[in-house]
Amino acid sequence: MASRQRGKSATEWACEYRRCNETILRLPWEIKEGRQRFCNKSCANKEQQARGLWKSIDDLDRSQFVWGEGRTAVRKRQPPKEVFVFDPDSPKICNKCGEEKERSSFGNNKRSRDGLMHECKSCHVIRTTKKYQENGGYNPNWRFKRHGISKEIFEAMLESQGGGCAVCRQLTDKMCIDHDHAHCSGGYGCAECFRGVLCPQCNMAIGLLKEDQELFERAIEYCSK
Repeated sequence: MASRQRGKSATEWACEYRRCNETILRLPWEIKEGRQRFCNKSCANKEQQARGLWKSIDDLDRSQFVWGEGRTAVRKRQPPKEVFVFDPDSPKICNKCGEEKERSSFGNNKRSRDGLMHECKSCHVIRTTKKYQENGGYNPNWRFKRHGISKEIFEAMLESQGGGCAVCRQLTDKMCIDHDHAHCSGGYGCAECFRGVLCPQCNMAIGLLKEDQELFERAIEYCSK
């Protein structure tokens, strides 16, 4: 609608941003309502930002500002802040127990200002142990989930191997879940590459020989001398 009336009643108007030399066409109702005062949104944002700074400049410390072109206030570049260096021999107060202890009694934390944790090691152990007990203790099923199998599948495979390791037939407290590294190259496999259950010693031996059959044959030939 504004484009149809522009040829009849529109008048030229300078952009109200003082650094802009563009002219715009404004309709009578736009002039009356105070609309279309800038040529684009960039000029409007700059003018509003400058006006907001001019209104609040009296409340600020004038020594921190310099006046630039067009009476615009520019904040002076502040000197870099001094980096506080912590004394490695100075003690530190624990946020949990409130005791003053040596810095060696705190664990490392890169996110903190001094590079140490806010609680001492003993308080950290107490807090983690309490949380461990509240969550029901150790969950042994996490090993099976990472390999994509269930506890029933693990026990069935172990029973099919005679109740022990697939190589040495021994049963230890911590049996390892073996998988085909050619299928899943990471430290954990899936249900498709699950091969069997090994003891820690046999699992390590197979890993050190890189699961290469030629190396196994050479090892057997060497041991038969």
